[in-house]
Amino acid sequence: MLKFTKVQLHNFLSYQEAELPLANQGVTLIKGVNNSNDAYTSSGSGKSSLLSAITYALYGKTVTGLTSNAVINKEAGTDCFVALYFSIDKDNYCIKRFRKGKHGNANKVRLYLNNDEITEATNAKTDKAIQDLIGIEFSTYINTISYGSADEPVFSQATDKGKKEILENLANTGIYAKARDYASDKLKEFKLTLTTKEQEVTNHENMIKQYQELEKQDKERYEKEQTLQNANKQALERLKSERDNYAKESKKQLTALKSAENELLSKEPHADFSELAKLDQELDKTNNAINKVRVAVNSKIETLKSLRQQYKDLQGKTVCPVCGQKLDKEHKQKELNRIAAQGQEANDYIAKGNSTLVKLGNIQTKQKQIVTAKKEQVNAFNKRYKKYQDKMQSLKNEQSQLEMKNKEYDMKVSTLASNCDIDIVSAKCYTKDIKIEQDKLIKVKQEIATLNKCVDNYTILVNKVFSKEGITSVVLDLITPYLNEHANYYLTKLSGSILSINMNTQKLNANKTLADKFDLQIHNQAGADSYQNCSAGERKRIDIAIAFAIQDLQQDHSNTATNIAIYDECFDGLDSIGCESVIEILKEKAKTIPSIFVITHNDTLKPLFDNSIKVTKNKQGISSIGV
Repeated sequence: MLKFTKVQLHNFLSYQEAELPLANQGVTLIKGVNNSNDAYTSSGSGKSSLLSAITYALYGKTVTGLTSNAVINKEAGTDCFVALYFSIDKDNYCIKRFRKGKHGNANKVRLYLNNDEITEATNAKTDKAIQDLIGIEFSTYINTISYGSADEPVFSQATDKGKKEILENLANTGIYAKARDYASDKLKEFKLTLTTKEQEVTNHENMIKQYQELEKQDKERYEKEQTLQNANKQALERLKSERDNYAKESKKQLTALKSAENELLSKEPHADFSELAKLDQELDKTNNAINKVRVAVNSKIETLKSLRQQYKDLQGKTVCPVCGQKLDKEHKQKELNRIAAQGQEANDYIAKGNSTLVKLGNIQTKQKQIVTAKKEQVNAFNKRYKKYQDKMQSLKNEQSQLEMKNKEYDMKVSTLASNCDIDIVSAKCYTKDIKIEQDKLIKVKQEIATLNKCVDNYTILVNKVFSKEGITSVVLDLITPYLNEHANYYLTKLSGSILSINMNTQKLNANKTLADKFDLQIHNQAGADSYQNCSAGERKRIDIAIAFAIQDLQQDHSNTATNIAIYDECFDGLDSIGCESVIEILKEKAKTIPSIFVITHNDTLKPLFDNSIKVTKNKQGISSIGV
């Protein structure tokens, strides 16, 4: 059971500081006084706000839909929080929900277990942890624990989907949704495994084909190599025969060629031309001497030309070009004589040089004739020797060709013999490999058959058994008799035997077919045949009776049972007899629900309650609680 202990409020709605005990409070009236506005007496005092703190702590919103900063006390404008303390079995919990909180709390939601914080990484995750813990959805909460004044419609006025969600939450059919999710995950897992196994089948079949193809190819390779080797052996025998015949024939030819070579070698021409080198050296010396004398004679000729020009130029000069003194007749004559003497010396040298050149020219002519004669002898010898060398080379070439051909035969025989000696690798047998793959294939196909059965079974679980039309629908069918019995029990107390209801998970269509739609049938002795046609007071009685029945269903489940119930302005639309009947039922329910809080502005009901809490709002708009 979920046992609420207390709730603390700080700067929440109209409260600055407040604490409300929640355990063992009996049937308690919450009344109010509003001093902030003369137009109100009880309304707006903060009665509903006090108990909205419980809802806000659990769901992050009030029953009227206030969230976020809308819950912060307007006077404070900051540092708002509510703290809800409760226990489940032997564990104590606390939820603290902040808005603009101090000390780093900001808009944090914190969850504690036995004084140790177990807050998740984000508010969203912490909220989910809280919902998993209490197991009661908001729509169920406002139809069981906190009834009245909510913005969302009560059970009678809810949509088909809304009604079913409330009952599914109470019947804990969420476990079937989880089972469906689990089955769906398993189905995906099986399908994924099935896809993998089907791929394995393809892989094994491909491997079998590959092994069969490899075996075929290797057999063809072996037969081809065997045929080739037999052909090579036959070719080797023919080649050996050709080589031996050629070897015999070439041996005779080589003997004849060697004999011709020896005979030619004995007739090799010989000559000594060392004297030609000496003659060439002597001719070179003569040529050098002629060049030397010719250079010296040409130099003296140039000197003589210069002296003639000096002699001519001196005739008209008045200054000596040698000493720079003024030329008189004697001085000029002296210089002219000097130039004339040098010119005579040059003429003599030139004449002597020309004489030497004539002598050397005669010697050069004789030497050239001798060298030319010698060279003609050398050229004639070289031509004879060249013919000798060509003939000798021809003999050697013929011998080389014969020897090369013998070697080529030997190489061909050796190569072909090597090919014939190669061991041919036998064709590989893949029978064992194929058998292994075939065994694996059989095993995988058996696994696929098993997986297909699993897929079929889990498909049924997902689409039928754990679907909305499966176990959940069956569970709802099972609890509707319970709800009908309890709701009619309470209707009898509230209206006598005038009203009765019948809830059904299926509705009869006009064409006599059944629709999977929640149906609420009203039996009214006053004549109305539907919920909408009933009076406001009748609808109120129906709503309260169904709420009490749903609450009974909730309390019968240990995982959703609580120790409190809240009824906010549930007496509106009821006459005094109806109000007394409701309070009588509440006192009866107090035997199983230790704390029942009733909010009303009807002061005439106060004597009917065992306990009361007074909420007072002062002129500044701040609410506080007292007795």
